[in-house]
Parts: sequence; structure tokens; C-alpha cells
Amino acid sequence: RFLKEEKSPFLVAEVPLLFEAKMENMFDILLAVDVNKKVQLERLKKRNSNSALDIKKINSYSKFDEYKEKADVVINNNSDLSSLNKAVDKLINKWQSRLD
Repeated sequence: RFLKEEKSPFLVAEVPLLFEAKMENMFDILLAVDVNKKVQLERLKKRNSNSALDIKKINSYSKFDEYKEKADVVINNNSDLSSLNKAVDKLINKWQSRLD
């Protein structure tokens, strides 16, 4: 129902266990956002969330290399927010030009 009402040419869904749930065939394009562990841990410390659970989650992302191989597009997020926004804008413009 939501998709029928949506006016945007794109719909983005964040699905943390996409491959484990075998849902990848529900989407036209699979995008992954990559960040290395060092940057993740630095960002975690800046948020003042240095809990053992958060660190354990980051260290448990061992399958991410496999996810990146399955993704159609991988965006690098090792830099600042401005760089990430530019990469996303570039990707949106590329996809938009395919629709025009």
C-alpha cells in the first residue's frame, strides 16, 4: 500500500539482516555503506557510547565483506558527513538520469 501512494521515484529500505532473511530479491538495487572498524570505533567514542555491547556489535560485523560483494553499489563512509552526502547525491543523480 505504501508503495502505491509514494510519489518519489526511489524507495530506500534499511534491512539489517537482508541476506540472512533472504530478502535481497525484493529490491532492484542493493546498496551497502562501508566504514572501517577504526573509524567506527572513533565515532562511537565521540558519541560517548563506549559500551561493551556497542564494541561487540562492531566486532561482530565479520560478514560485511561478503555483503559488499553481494551489493550492487558500495558507498565509502570513512570520511566526514559532507563527503557521504556528496557520494549519495552523486548516486541519486546517476539513478535519476536513468529515469529521465
